[in-house]
Amino acid sequence: MRLAPLNFLAASVLGALLISSAPAEVRADTQLGDSAIVLGTGGSGVKVRSSYGLSGDVVGVLPEGTLVSILDGPKNSDDLAWYRLKTRDGSGLKLAGWAAAKYLAAPNHVVQGTDGTVGSRSFTATVTSYATGGTIGSYTSSGTRVRWGSVAVDPRYIPLGSRLSIDGLEGVFTAEDTGPGVEGATVDVWFPDLPSALAWGTRQRTVTVVWEGS
Repeated sequence: MRLAPLNFLAASVLGALLISSAPAEVRADTQLGDSAIVLGTGGSGVKVRSSYGLSGDVVGVLPEGTLVSILDGPKNSDDLAWYRLKTRDGSGLKLAGWAAAKYLAAPNHVVQGTDGTVGSRSFTATVTSYATGGTIGSYTSSGTRVRWGSVAVDPRYIPLGSRLSIDGLEGVFTAEDTGPGVEGATVDVWFPDLPSALAWGTRQRTVTVVWEGS
């Protein structure tokens, strides 16, 4: 948890998406025909295979943010859960096959804007930066290690566990932390070093909630 803000570090995308936090899992009770969103691939997209398992031929790649329909699964292979999916009508992509569940998240209120943005809601937020050190600990209030992709939020405004995209920053970010100076439409992003945090500072950016936490 961030114990106190660093005033000199006070510092939201669905363009290229990059994530270093643990990817989301499709919920265990996913039913056939349910929707999912590709998430957590590090910007490279999820590989779709002809059969479940790493030995299946790669038939295509779906980029981050792609909405799909779940047709079958889960099936377990190579220590991974797999789902058979197809792209949804209107996505502009035609692809079907099997993908690892850890690169799929079950959206609860997904919408898709005319610009291709996928999410449940977008808003303008104050996006600040911080780096570990001083009174800033190495763990979030959720008990996870701070890292690139970890952000602090006001849980009354953005539920913990939510996945966010932030205009101007590559990545899908996970709301895992809180802080005394993080209130309302504010997102505090952890940077790996002080110079990077200082370079970002404080900016007004569009934040899109691509998956709403509970």
